[in-house]
Amino acid sequence: FENMGIEYSVEYYPWNRCVELIETGKADAMFSLRKTEEREKKMIFPSEGLVQSEWKFFYRKDKKIKYEKMADLSGLRIAATTGYAYGEEFWGNKDIIIDEGYDDIVNMKKVANGRVELFLCNKNDGIKILKDLQINSIEYSSKNYKEYPLYLVFSKKERNLELAQRFSEALKKIKKSGEYKKIYE
Repeated sequence: FENMGIEYSVEYYPWNRCVELIETGKADAMFSLRKTEEREKKMIFPSEGLVQSEWKFFYRKDKKIKYEKMADLSGLRIAATTGYAYGEEFWGNKDIIIDEGYDDIVNMKKVANGRVELFLCNKNDGIKILKDLQINSIEYSSKNYKEYPLYLVFSKKERNLELAQRFSEALKKIKKSGEYKKIYE
């Protein structure tokens, strides 16, 4: 937005409230969301993704859990954050025990305290949480559960159609310049 000459402010809310604020037009933008058909009906997605999201299973180092396929997780208690688009393969899986929590920090603490065996989380978010909480006893799976682009989304206000297009163009320029790599890679 700075490169576009647009003033902005960032406010932090629980995940579900952020989604509600975008869907009702009470907020202009939200980051970072996965594109789904359902969300595209309620939000404007720019053509350019903000960041590539890698989803990993986080677990205590002393548990030595190996993830290669969903069957490897049979019978395990897995923390998941309410409202996240993990997909039907996860939410509908009858072979795992899903322990829903309202945010990633709470779910990561469940792993640290041994209340669950795993937590499915965005890799970068999980690493930041571990660093902030100064937890060294947790690692993550080498294999990704999923990987896909995340977007800065805009509320369905008419003025945001042009803004989303301008944002995509500005983001492409940042990526092309090498400035993006300094921040995200």
